[in-house]
Parts: sequence; C-alpha cells; structure tokens
Amino acid sequence: MFTVEENLKRSVEKIGLRRVVFDKKNIPSSMENITVLVFFGDVRSSFILSSLILKRIKEEINSSKYFILISWPGNEFLYPYVDEYWTIEKESVLQKIKFKADGFENNSEYKMLLIRELNEWFYEVLSESDMAHYYKNGLTKNFFKIFTQPKVFFPAINSIAYLGSDVARKLNENKNKIFIYPNKKISILKQGKIQNFDLKKEFWVHLVNKLIESDFFPVIYEDIFTHELKYDFQENIYIKNDISAALTAMRSCGLVLDVFSGIYKMAICARSPFLCFEERSKYNFLKDYEVDDLCAYNLMPKEYIFAFSTILTKGEERDWSSIYETIISMSKNMTAVMDRDRLPPTTEQYKVVPYSIVRENKIKKLGTKFIKVKEDR
Repeated sequence: MFTVEENLKRSVEKIGLRRVVFDKKNIPSSMENITVLVFFGDVRSSFILSSLILKRIKEEINSSKYFILISWPGNEFLYPYVDEYWTIEKESVLQKIKFKADGFENNSEYKMLLIRELNEWFYEVLSESDMAHYYKNGLTKNFFKIFTQPKVFFPAINSIAYLGSDVARKLNENKNKIFIYPNKKISILKQGKIQNFDLKKEFWVHLVNKLIESDFFPVIYEDIFTHELKYDFQENIYIKNDISAALTAMRSCGLVLDVFSGIYKMAICARSPFLCFEERSKYNFLKDYEVDDLCAYNLMPKEYIFAFSTILTKGEERDWSSIYETIISMSKNMTAVMDRDRLPPTTEQYKVVPYSIVRENKIKKLGTKFIKVKEDR
C-alpha cells in the first residue's frame, strides 16, 4: 500500500507533470479528500479565476478538500490559496497547447488526455466545464445563488528588491517606464466566437524603437505566448515566465500596455495603471466591463482605446503609425497625471465588492472614435 504522499509523487511522474508548490504537512490521509482542477485558459481568464472564482470555491465549496491546481508554468503566484500547484514538465507539450486556449477552455487533445489520466488517480477532477457553473462571459446566476456578492482577491505584490539589485537600479534610474507584453497572437470576436490571429514581431520592434525615441524605458515580459525581443533590444529589462516578477515590474513601471492580449487584467492584479487596445464588440460580448468595475473601480488612471483589430492583422508598418502615435501620446498624458501615492495598496486584498458598482452596459452608437485601416478599393 502506498501513502497519499507517495501516490501524489507517482501520479506526477507517470503523467509527466511537475509539482511546483506543495506542503507535506497538509496532505490528507485519503485520496478521496483531494480535488484536482485542470486549467489552461488564456491570460484574461487566469486573472478572473484567481481573483473572483477559485478562492471562493476552495474555501466555501470545497473547504474540506485538499486542492491541487494544474496550470501554466510561472503562474503559481496567482493562486497562493491552493494546497498544491502542478504544471506541465515538457516544453514540447506546452508548445502544442499554448494557442489552444479560448477563455477558460483549452481545446487541445492533450488536455482531454490529461483529464482522462487524472481520473485514474483521483476521485474528483474538475475542468473548465465546472467553472462555467460560476462564470461564463460574466458571473452566472448560479454564482449569485451560491455566493450572493462578489469577493475580490489580489495577492500581495513584492517590492522592487524581488527583481534583483541590477533591475531595481535600472528601474529607479529611468523616469518614464512602460511594461510591454509582445504577444504573438491577438484575440478577436469573429462570427460570435473568439479567435486568435497572428501579430507580427515587426509591430513590437517598431513600437519599442519609437518608445525609446520618445524617452520611454520599456520593460518587456516574455512567456510562451510572446515574441522574443531580447536580441533586438539588449539594454532593456526582461522578465521571463514569472508572473510574480511581472506583477512587481508592472507596479514599479506604473504603466502597462495591452494590445489586444488581455494582459491589462494582470495590471489590475498588480494595481497598476494601464493603456488597453481592445475591440468594443469583444469587450461587451465578454462582459469585461463587469470584471473591470469589480476589480479596478479604484484604480486610476486607466484608459481603453476601442479600435478595429484589422489594422494589425492586415496592416504593415505604414498602417501602424496611428497606433504608435496614440500609444506615445496617451502614455505621456497618463504618466504626467499619475499620482503613485493614490494607487491602491499592494498588500494582499480579499474583500466583498457589491455588484451594484457594476455600471450598465451601454454601447454608444454615435460619437465613438475608432482607429482603423483603410480598405483597398
């Protein structure tokens, strides 16, 4: 007979996973007292799961269970309340599933096989279909039946010293800092579905050059979803595949740029101002105004630019000039009015936020300005 601890070790090895966070003293005496959640959703849904959903499930629905979360490498900091955090060991597997994420879901064959294997070891294995009970393009009626009011969780953000003395020195030496997430894909609402389209590396290379020319100091995040820019800009700061360090850098920079990626949700987690390019139709379809009102009601400044994504998917450098000009102009304006002393605290937060704070979703049909690319005639 194997102990529960031994069974956990065996299951990780057999399935090809890695135990990142665990505490032996909390391991239960029976495998029946363990719940496992498999989650390989996108950046946006990672924030929602962390801040609005999973802690409630863990503490109010599954309080008697030992909870294991299996998710993306480097993201364990978002979920300090789970008992264990596992991730995928092989880089080749991550490459196959990384762009299969669609909201809370991941449509890869690997995820299906993983759940099947986990069911051979554990009595209760959850996936995104179970999370849809609580959240599906907005908080569900079942969420409010169970929890009554939303409760928002933010982890404590580390001080700048966490990034190391060299990085901290560079950040302190540069006044106008901006956090960049050079995503390879942009998510677009098309025919009632969220779809991913390529965003060329050239867009980011030209943008970073223009930011540097405008006296900004870009801090660049790299994970499996981003282009690699370190050989193009060797003097800049790079944060690699560590969301804890990313959140620290976001807060230290004081401004996060999001170009159709959803990374601004992590800026909210860092309690950092942000400039976000997004499609208005997608923003309303996903009810992102709901999450933003609940989680960023006291965060200022924050700016949204509602634009047509075709300027990126169909355009070239000559077509991107309007986006570059807007980013630089608005970034200068935001840094000029920013009051760091009035930003929300970086301590751990977990508090009820009344749903009445969420504004009514009103789509303005007139007076809205868009950035768009001219179509060929």
